[in-house]
Amino acid sequence: MDNKIRSILFAVLFFVLLFPFKSYATDDTFTVTGLTMDHTTGYYSFYYSGYTGGDISRESVAIFGTGWGYNDEPASCTGGSSGAGTCSGIFNYSNGTFSCTPTLNVSIYGYNPSSPTFNYAF
Repeated sequence: MDNKIRSILFAVLFFVLLFPFKSYATDDTFTVTGLTMDHTTGYYSFYYSGYTGGDISRESVAIFGTGWGYNDEPASCTGGSSGAGTCSGIFNYSNGTFSCTPTLNVSIYGYNPSSPTFNYAF
């Protein structure tokens, strides 16, 4: 076998072993219902289900669209490790200027940077 081909095969095999097949472009998902958000006061609330990130009590919430976003760090969410509950509060961080966007995203993410991010898009 040609050394160039052998090197390419080794590199591909090394990459697959180092980074197992997983979709890195999308994060884990959950379901959001009953979303309420007032961008003028910063208040939000929603019900979530299907969350598999463990205890939600120390996590943060982001609601964002193209060119803008609001965060509550850490958020006030109920449900513990059950995977379902409610999140509500007042955003304490904002970025950009709110505008209507075709897609609205809700993320639950780690206040601790090592936690995974969970997303829901409307």
